Amino acid sequence: MAVFFGSHMPLQSSRSSLLLLVLAGLLAGCGPAISDYVPPLQDNSPSARRVEVMDRVLKAADQLRALFQESTERFRFTDLRRSIGRAVEAFDPNSPAALTSAAALAYGAGRVDDGLALFELALEVENTPSLYSEHATLLVDAKAYAAARELAFDGLDRYPEDEALRVASDRAIDEDPVLLPPTPLRLTPSQADSIKALGGGSTVTFKLVVAGQNVAALKPDQDLGQSMYRSEIAFYRLCVLLRCSFRVPYNAPLEIEKGDFETLYSRVDSDKQSGYRSKFIHIKWHTGEDGATYLLATWKEWVPEFTGFPIEATSTWTSWVTAGSHSDLEEKVADWLPKLAEAAGPRGWTNNKARVGYAGEMTVRTLAQQISDVLSMDYLSNNWDRFSGDPELYGANCHMEPGGLVAIDNGAAFPPWDTSRVERRFKLTQRFSRRFVLALRRLDHDKTQERLFPGANTDELKRFEIFWGRRQSLLDRVDALIKEHGEDEILAF
Repeated sequence: MAVFFGSHMPLQSSRSSLLLLVLAGLLAGCGPAISDYVPPLQDNSPSARRVEVMDRVLKAADQLRALFQESTERFRFTDLRRSIGRAVEAFDPNSPAALTSAAALAYGAGRVDDGLALFELALEVENTPSLYSEHATLLVDAKAYAAARELAFDGLDRYPEDEALRVASDRAIDEDPVLLPPTPLRLTPSQADSIKALGGGSTVTFKLVVAGQNVAALKPDQDLGQSMYRSEIAFYRLCVLLRCSFRVPYNAPLEIEKGDFETLYSRVDSDKQSGYRSKFIHIKWHTGEDGATYLLATWKEWVPEFTGFPIEATSTWTSWVTAGSHSDLEEKVADWLPKLAEAAGPRGWTNNKARVGYAGEMTVRTLAQQISDVLSMDYLSNNWDRFSGDPELYGANCHMEPGGLVAIDNGAAFPPWDTSRVERRFKLTQRFSRRFVLALRRLDHDKTQERLFPGANTDELKRFEIFWGRRQSLLDRVDALIKEHGEDEILAF
């Protein structure tokens, strides 16, 4: 029997294979318990999680020794008993091979956190690109795509030229049916309660109600040029690829047959619902391959709890992202927020209490990184609609939820023209997230185009090329700032 692990190469010895197989089985919780087992102390100050995982590994090794001691007593041949004894004594549960083999079963059983804890232990012994790529590949095979991406991206940050890591990274992106659905989601009346008018802005937007709960906002294809439903999807995907520190709600393409849309919309009888029909003239209907008429839209995860964040009050935060500044980045955001409220115009104090609650123990350093990432993403995507020029509307398009900033409305991203206002706002930051910049450097033109705008039409190709040009401009600016101020000062987050 051979155990396959990591790069799928078999272990050399069947005895080693058996050892690792039993170890992995015990780690995965399918081995017998040892009631009188007392875990040895492994470290003077390990985290509770590491103690738990390492104890389980050592428990497995202890079980193996007991199992082989019992079994070898049945053999009459001394040489065979000695051979097995040597294999048991030589077994190292701390070796990267043993930990990776055990992690493989943990990943396969859906115990991703257990497997990643084992990866961290193996990394302390052997920090190599192959270790990253092996675990990323195992995670992809276990369909844990998000975890696989993060691990592969971490590996590429450290080993940018490693081909196996690039392959694992591509698989973690392209094989993920949640990030890149092969076909649009199909919504029928049996799957939802209703579609309701959302309103509140200049574009056509609905909300989807399932089991009495709002589960998604739906932004359809429409002729209002200030919004594009595919831009919402592309913005979300780009943020995944660039490892944004702020959150973008999940977006995916959706299609609804016209009759089904009418059925779902008609289930709500209200003046607002009836009046909103006047906006339907802006919806673009599409004919499918089956000859039916469809509404195409983005299915945008509903954000249940948020409030406006008046990013427009730039004087309160620009020092955080200015090269050479000595601002206290360890200050608590909750302590800083009254300064933002004071500077944010007539509505500055509105919902300040909610913002303080959402900030929790967050430090200024974390918020500064999120602001830097927002400005960088808006520059890259040419998103001109983040800031409002009207003090009464400060915070209308930049929001905060528990844990930090959330970018809910990104329909103005990727327009087919350049906007100078985005350029001015981008220049407010001179400090950037290291992992954001590294991820931006390694983007491949053709792969990224297909991921953001699959099957792009001529207009979308133009939008993408504007983005690609801005990518190079951002990297050129970062490189110039690094030359002037040093890498650690510019890649500060």
